[in-house]
Amino acid sequence: MISNFYARLLSQLTSGLQTHQANNKDHLRHPVTARIRFIDGLLGILAQAKLFRHSSAISQTVEKHIAAMEPHFEGLAWLYERLADETSRQTLIEVLAFRLLGSRHIRISAVHDAFWKSVPVVCAHAVEKRHTQSVNLLDGWLDDFDLKHHGYPVRLRAHRLNVMNTFLLEQYRFKATGLNVGVKPGDVVIDGGGCWGDTALYFADQVGEPGKVHVFEFSPANLTLMNRNLGENPALCGRIQIHQAAIWDNSTDQLTFDEAGPGTTLGKGGLHARTRAIDEWATTEKVSKIDFIKMDIEGAEGKALSGARETIKTHRPTLAVALYHALEDFTNLPKMIDEMAPGYRFHLGHYTIHNEETILFAIQ
Repeated sequence: MISNFYARLLSQLTSGLQTHQANNKDHLRHPVTARIRFIDGLLGILAQAKLFRHSSAISQTVEKHIAAMEPHFEGLAWLYERLADETSRQTLIEVLAFRLLGSRHIRISAVHDAFWKSVPVVCAHAVEKRHTQSVNLLDGWLDDFDLKHHGYPVRLRAHRLNVMNTFLLEQYRFKATGLNVGVKPGDVVIDGGGCWGDTALYFADQVGEPGKVHVFEFSPANLTLMNRNLGENPALCGRIQIHQAAIWDNSTDQLTFDEAGPGTTLGKGGLHARTRAIDEWATTEKVSKIDFIKMDIEGAEGKALSGARETIKTHRPTLAVALYHALEDFTNLPKMIDEMAPGYRFHLGHYTIHNEETILFAIQ
């Protein structure tokens, strides 16, 4: 199986280098300028005419990416072997190839069609009011959305990417042949990294009236918008409890940060956040049932998993953990879960047409 990993990755890279992928850039995340559109169009024409040759600059870039990935190949081969379904294995190969060659050569097939079907929804059909709040990130604006005609009884203020990833592409649900892994009615959910409340509202809709969502968020700016969004959804907000803390490996630290919306990262800045370990929180609050834990916390997933060791061993919840913040997380985080609670099966989902939003699902 390990040798198959290397063979498949090499085959994907070989075919990718011979292909020019059109319509493969996420303009919502990475705005496309006229210059970039012209270059992509020209390269596509040259590729069709078989006149395109890879420049030394492209070769040097690929070599640089391979050198950065090389120390992780053994661990990535281990993850490939541990993935429990073919869709996950193919997704891993394509994500790694994308990280090496980029959007001009690699298309992530599991999400590509669904992404483009979602674009008109988040850019027009579900928009209630445009440019309702300015933010210092992405394209600079949040919009107001009403999702009642798109499968959810939810109204919220967010960026188009929040709506697309959380609700339309269902970033915290894994679907493949014979598999549907996600939150179920009646579940108790930990939402690690609640940001503006989109994921909390998604989970609240999924768990139904018997369920509960415990959302952890430490940024005051994020919490202000989260509370605003929860207030817009009275039928759901009663299922959600907010905990103003950063999930970590202990409940005693005060960590620094600066406000950066969804990209708020612990470690440096002028503000301070209280930490909370899930194990300590669950014991103190006498939480008797935990069914699903989501962690997308900008590189702090390892610390948060360490602080949830006993909770994971005891309750055996389904886990949805972001891997994309650092290449080493593709191996370190699954191995950490495997060591602390043997017996989990791993699946891999990816929810953008670029290299972000790769989620590891661990299920019993």
